[in-house]
Amino acid sequence: YAPFFSAMGCAAATVFACFGAAYGTAKSGVGISVMGVMKPDLIMKCIIPVIMAGIIGIYGLIVSVIMS
Repeated sequence: YAPFFSAMGCAAATVFACFGAAYGTAKSGVGISVMGVMKPDLIMKCIIPVIMAGIIGIYGLIVSVIMS
């Protein structure tokens, strides 16, 4: 059973990290849209959460590779 559960753990790390990154990117996109309407001069500060959400997805991929 060990190979099966290790493969499932790697898959779960990748899937959940990428779902979290997609959710974070979607929520940040809504925030960027709102900020673009209300305060357009602060748009560049709103880009940081999108970058951080992408880093979370990459982190999940790295964890799954290390686990394998």
